[in-house]
Amino acid sequence: MDSLDQLQDIAAFVAVGELGSLARAGAQLGIPVVMVSKRLSALERWTGTKLTMRGGRSIQLTADGQIYFARAKPLVAAVHSVYAETVAAAASTQGRLVVSMPPDFGNSWISPLLGDFIRAHPAIELEIDLCPEAVDPSVMRVDVAIRVGPVHEQFLIARPLGAIAQHVFAAPDYLAGAPALNRPQDLEAHACILLEKPPGGTTWTFSKGDQKVDVRVAGRLSTNQVQMAHQLVNQRHGIAALPVYPGAFSEAARTGVRVLADWQMASVPVYALLPSRLVSPKTKLFIDYLASALSFADVNAEGDASRRLSRT
Repeated sequence: MDSLDQLQDIAAFVAVGELGSLARAGAQLGIPVVMVSKRLSALERWTGTKLTMRGGRSIQLTADGQIYFARAKPLVAAVHSVYAETVAAAASTQGRLVVSMPPDFGNSWISPLLGDFIRAHPAIELEIDLCPEAVDPSVMRVDVAIRVGPVHEQFLIARPLGAIAQHVFAAPDYLAGAPALNRPQDLEAHACILLEKPPGGTTWTFSKGDQKVDVRVAGRLSTNQVQMAHQLVNQRHGIAALPVYPGAFSEAARTGVRVLADWQMASVPVYALLPSRLVSPKTKLFIDYLASALSFADVNAEGDASRRLSRT
């Protein structure tokens, strides 16, 4: 017998002790009378003690049953209280909400949006965890994790929030002393700064009209932060394909320029990752707010928003 069965048997016994009737106990618990009887018998087998005396439609507690009832009743009441409090908390839009996201994305996109959310929901305590690593919300104990980039873990619950434009950038001084760069294939002769460095190598995919080109790129420098990649570009260390973050881009736009501007790269998806399909109202409130408030834009070399990206 497992702990849950034992707890249900004890709850049935307490209901019988309070109401003095199998039928009334069954009605209160929402189970058939025969199930109440089976639970009482199971509890007596487990304790090795006769707890009830049954006669006709009435049922009484034995001396041992009265002692057990006095001890068990507060336990069952405490379980019901915990359940009620948990249900109430899950249904409320107040309390602590822990959100994890990459530092660059949080500072550039999310930080300017938080003021409206916290003013609209003063009962929510928002805790932002800026983590450059890919976070699994079921392991890290966060309510929601924002992921910029593809989600490979099939067990995660992912809600799409949109997509961010991605362009290729280089410093003019770097380009002046580097091989010609007129088409995507020319990148094979360049030092590339990578945002990720998978074991099988990195491929950048470009498209123009009906054309699609996959280019294997390589470089000695890689980082997991967009802002640092922009700085490395500005320091003439190479070329980078970067999602366009407004804060990071405005800093880098002083020296970095977009190259291969007539070719498009796939946008970078943004997801809200959840530990379960059971989402609390406050978590859903925050995700819905982000989905409506985030305005992902394709930013051109001058820093102007040139077109909106459709929501996925």
